[in-house]
Amino acid sequence: MRSKWLTLTFALIILSTFIVASAPAAVPEQTLTHVFLEMGAQPERYVLHHGGRIAQVMEEHQVDDWTDELRQALGLSPVQRKEGDGLRWSASGWWGRNQRVELIVINDEPTKRWIQPYVSVRINGRGRPDAAFFRARQRLVKRLEQQGIAPRLHFSIQGHQELQPSNKEQWIQQAMKRMRAREVEALRTAPTTSVSCYSPLFPDGLNTQGGFMNLQVAARMDPLHHRIAVTMGTPIITIEY
Repeated sequence: MRSKWLTLTFALIILSTFIVASAPAAVPEQTLTHVFLEMGAQPERYVLHHGGRIAQVMEEHQVDDWTDELRQALGLSPVQRKEGDGLRWSASGWWGRNQRVELIVINDEPTKRWIQPYVSVRINGRGRPDAAFFRARQRLVKRLEQQGIAPRLHFSIQGHQELQPSNKEQWIQQAMKRMRAREVEALRTAPTTSVSCYSPLFPDGLNTQGGFMNLQVAARMDPLHHRIAVTMGTPIITIEY
């Protein structure tokens, strides 16, 4: 009997370990949205942004066709090309009713034969990130990978909180505590406080003068509406605040 109980116990341990190991981890956007709502903030807009130079090297004359191929993969409008200090290609479109997608490709070295263009893709939405947003995220990652682009995602969420201006620092500190974050560097003025942090909850990040950071939390006085405008971003905020 004892042998059977030991066998059953061992089997349950193995099963529970497998379930935990195979359960999908929350993506950074889910974690940040959860904390934002948990803090009592009302979301108004959000941005998911990919930005970076492509890994592959191509000839300058290939960029037109390459950009159009990416545009088609993303299901956007025809590409518009502009010349200035460099060459810039842009296209946009909608994924559903609330996901506006913007593509920008930049060649800032137009005199060189072999180049690595900079690619930016932004998904802009209103309100709270919902199931449609997370489907759009999956779609973006898939399309980028299909084009040979390693996704480098930045997510920002912005809204407001009914607080007195004097409480904005306290709000930021409470949000950081919920994400087990420590301050790396900060900008504090009378109307605005912005804190760059490191949190073990987020995988990616970047090095700054103050150290490695992967989270930014900001609060700004909104005297017009007598409230606080709050913004969170990982690894940095990529939305005006």
